[in-house]
Amino acid sequence: MPANPNSAVNDIVDVTETETSAGNVFLNDTFDNGYDSLSINGVVIAGEGPTSVNSTFGTYTISGDGTYMFTPFAWVEGHSFFNLDLGLQDTITYSVSAQGETYEAELIHNITGSGDIAYVSSRPNANDPAVTEYLNEFLEVLFQVTSTEGTSVVMEFALGEDFINGLANTTYVYGTDGQAHSETTLFQTGATTTTTYDYENEEDYILQTIVTNANGAPLTLFRALDNGGTVEATYTTNPSANVAARAKEYNAEGDLAADVILFNDDRLVRTQYDGAGIVDQVSFFDESDDGLGQVWESIVTEYEGGSATQRTITYDTGDAKITQYDAESGARTVGLSDGSNTRSWDLREKTFNAEGTFVGDHFVFDNGFDRTREYYEDGSLRRIFMDDGANTKSWDTLERVYDEAGDLASVHQVKDSGDITSSTYATGGILQTRVFTDGSETKDYYSKTYTYDASGNIINTVTVEDGVFG
Repeated sequence: MPANPNSAVNDIVDVTETETSAGNVFLNDTFDNGYDSLSINGVVIAGEGPTSVNSTFGTYTISGDGTYMFTPFAWVEGHSFFNLDLGLQDTITYSVSAQGETYEAELIHNITGSGDIAYVSSRPNANDPAVTEYLNEFLEVLFQVTSTEGTSVVMEFALGEDFINGLANTTYVYGTDGQAHSETTLFQTGATTTTTYDYENEEDYILQTIVTNANGAPLTLFRALDNGGTVEATYTTNPSANVAARAKEYNAEGDLAADVILFNDDRLVRTQYDGAGIVDQVSFFDESDDGLGQVWESIVTEYEGGSATQRTITYDTGDAKITQYDAESGARTVGLSDGSNTRSWDLREKTFNAEGTFVGDHFVFDNGFDRTREYYEDGSLRRIFMDDGANTKSWDTLERVYDEAGDLASVHQVKDSGDITSSTYATGGILQTRVFTDGSETKDYYSKTYTYDASGNIINTVTVEDGVFG
């Protein structure tokens, strides 16, 4: 039986990321009696006319006689991972039908970089959600890392099919705390999204997202969340629209959990929902540094059962205004925190009743001295409570209560030693009783109670010594 004269042999070509290549797949093949058809990755090449077939890193234009031209995608040029000598290959399979048999071989392009960029190969913090948040079943991922000034830059390159709606690669920047502080995603269209995170609070939150788009068309990306939910993000930089990007976060049950809107002026609005679809927090962030932004950096309003319970405004100066609401009584407290350190106090709060009448204030001074005052509806003082956090007084706490006529009704004082003095007054501010309690345990009695007449004379004394009345 004569040997089979037909054979198809792999073609291997070396190119850089910026090069095109041309050749013929049949140059090293043998088909003595010709062939019937040629297919590339399952696509039949009809006649002599060229047919375009996309691969991982570029486009092949192939004719029926086996001649081809390979052109890398535009986004490939300049990508540093081709400079890493990683053995990256672009491979297509061609099939030849001849005399009733099918022969297969591969056309392989070994792609190297046109520059000289060196990185240290590593996969740090593999369990970090910021590194693993993309669905692995859609990606074939390569990680590289380099360190600069105490930070780590992690590049995630998507080498898999379809690149998830055009995703080309993602770069994460880690701080010395091991957390990912920023994330930049590059799309095949040339669009990019950059998100920075804040870890100063107990829970991290998105601080800022910047979007650039090469062609102005919206882009949609789906992400997987650790809790089993997903994020659907749509990005656009259409100059005629004020919205640059919008992302909706869904929980594992498919319910809307958060809605984030990024405006072209770098303002960001994030609305969070509870499991029943009711709003439980609305946050505004103003990251504009071009003078067009607000005087505040963030406004966060918290809700319970659909009613606002607290609103916090953080200003560019560092000051913060905190308003708390009582849903049942309608009262509210407005506080100002001196984050700019330009005042003599750290915290000042004012309380209003349901009718909006000012009924109290609270100060925490720089030295730690704490003072709370309460007022009657006519504006007269009802109660004052002071805590000597400054340790400049002979007492730790002092409380005075006044009646509606403005006269003293009671005084309660805890001294530095621990001893306690409590006094009560009759109508008109006349001293009625005074109790001395031995909190320091330095006296021969536990307490002494004095009762006074209208002229201020002692008319009765009660002493408690070791639990026995004297």
